[in-house]
Amino acid sequence: MVFAALLILCTLLLFWSRSDKGLSSEQVEEDLKETAKETSVKPSKPQLPPGPLNALMTPGLSPARQTEIIGNLYLDYWIGNRSLPTGTMEEMAAALAGDNKRGAVYVPRNHPALGEDAFLAGEDQLRVHIRSSREGRFEVIHSGEDKLFFTDDDLVRPFPLNSGNP
Repeated sequence: MVFAALLILCTLLLFWSRSDKGLSSEQVEEDLKETAKETSVKPSKPQLPPGPLNALMTPGLSPARQTEIIGNLYLDYWIGNRSLPTGTMEEMAAALAGDNKRGAVYVPRNHPALGEDAFLAGEDQLRVHIRSSREGRFEVIHSGEDKLFFTDDDLVRPFPLNSGNP
């Protein structure tokens, strides 16, 4: 009984406090819409799981930094598998995503940095060629501004940078 009386009293106080302000129903609706806008969750960019190719998604990277990121990824792969992924970009992406002899995942299968036939996609497409040597040594060749391999603007970067095995 006491609870019911308190509930009625609170309802009356709430009604009187609103009626003293003289708000019209349109003003109340507008206030509610404004509050909804302020408190609504805004969509954000999807978060990538931690991984070596996330840095490649940064706009404006130099070719030297791009080859460093890719080279370090391939170096990690070589350390784990004692081989490098080979074949088409699709086959290499599959190997990096776990289709390798150890089943190790270096990059999630649908990572946005893995395009159909190159790293990245569209205008930002990054073409690299991996030339394997022996004992874990390899070169990452960046196609340069002309996006053609084996021309004067190519950047060739050896890995590992020291002379020993990784």
